[in-house]
Amino acid sequence: MSFTLGLVLMINTRFEPSPNLYNQLLLATAEKTKLATIGAAELLEARLSLHETSGQLWTAFGLPNRSSAPGEYPQEQSGQLAAGVKAITSDPFEMKVGIFDVPHVGFLEYADEDDGGRQTMYMHFVRDWDETREFMELRANNS
Repeated sequence: MSFTLGLVLMINTRFEPSPNLYNQLLLATAEKTKLATIGAAELLEARLSLHETSGQLWTAFGLPNRSSAPGEYPQEQSGQLAAGVKAITSDPFEMKVGIFDVPHVGFLEYADEDDGGRQTMYMHFVRDWDETREFMELRANNS
């Protein structure tokens, strides 16, 4: 008499997503999102640092550098604007890039260009979005 031992392997193929799947996916991408957010802040800070501009030189007002013209990023004068650029990445579900704790940032963003306003955040995230997005992607993928 002989016996044959058989082994049956069953795999349950029914997919039941975790009720926390959405949050798990967000957390899985949170590190790349954080790096991309930091990249956006780095590029904005660079755009607000000393650069070529075609505006006027206001030495009578004590400004050391040629100012920006309409359509250009604000020129660095005191360094306060670039120093105010921050990436807030403490919440993996809501990350922010902005210019914080700079008294004249509201004027720069919302005043008419002819009056000295420079729509910095608009230029960074809308007008120059393709370049900004490429930089963010590079930063996120080359960590």
